[in-house]
Amino acid sequence: MRRWIGMIRTLAVTTSVLAFAPRDAKGALLHFPGEPIGSIQLAEASGAAVSRTLPGLLWIVEDAGNGPFLHAVNESGAIQGVMEIAENIDWEDIATDYDPSGSPRLYIADLGDKNNVRPYGSIYRFLEPASLAPDAVADTKIERADIVYEGGPQNVEAFFVDPLTSEMFMISKSRAVILPVVTDVYRLKPSAFDEPAGLYAVAELVGSLPFIARVTSTDISPDGRWILVRSREFAFAFERREGQTVSEALTRTPLPVSLQSDPQGESIAWASDGRSFYTVSERLHSPMFRYRLVPEPGGGQMPGATSLCLGRLPRARMCRQGP
Repeated sequence: MRRWIGMIRTLAVTTSVLAFAPRDAKGALLHFPGEPIGSIQLAEASGAAVSRTLPGLLWIVEDAGNGPFLHAVNESGAIQGVMEIAENIDWEDIATDYDPSGSPRLYIADLGDKNNVRPYGSIYRFLEPASLAPDAVADTKIERADIVYEGGPQNVEAFFVDPLTSEMFMISKSRAVILPVVTDVYRLKPSAFDEPAGLYAVAELVGSLPFIARVTSTDISPDGRWILVRSREFAFAFERREGQTVSEALTRTPLPVSLQSDPQGESIAWASDGRSFYTVSERLHSPMFRYRLVPEPGGGQMPGATSLCLGRLPRARMCRQGP
């Protein structure tokens, strides 16, 4: 029975993606392969974020069953530093933003709940380490927000922070064992970190994504304009127009992004230049990939508000035009 459920779910996801995947003039599907850049040296990498303080490094966390450690990894996948942070019940993603003074911060989302039974989830926030010393966060204040969801427990593996507002967003992996799989979006205000100990901040349900997918990770570009959402096999890019909220942007039809096949696709993270992103798999020695946004044909500028070009330089590019 489980095998049939899995086959039906895969077919539904594939059908929903192919329905609006980008095509060339002859109707053929276009793919945008990424460039393999290394091999991850962690067994269960569940979340990744690019460092703002240490160029060339990514911060990576592991999920349930692993220690409370933040890993600094280079583009080859090799571990450069390890720091102990806080209790790890089920760390599923990591995100970045800046505090009011302009200092980079990290957020660790301890929000995994595969059986939807946790009474609350937790989010940790602290200043991003400026060195790889094991005690680099020893004197850093680590804030913790305990949260519950409007409507009840959720299994969340995808988390990001809006760089324009510092609001936090969570995307559920699903709330159904069989079809239809519902992918909900929740919003949490920055004031969640001001709640007294023992009280829970409530994550507000603000909508659902317009496709079927079991979401494993998400990230927003440094300028807040593009939101990437991925499942095991696929990724989608949502454009946020000027004046739009994140919730409004996630109701738009996204641009599907073809990903390279990897053993257990898990994480996605924008590079600090806002022109490329990384993917990381949740399996030891699996490949890490970097994908790059390319300029519009005939121009040297990044795409304007009405188009997005994705591809592997210098070939295989395709632009989405219009709203």
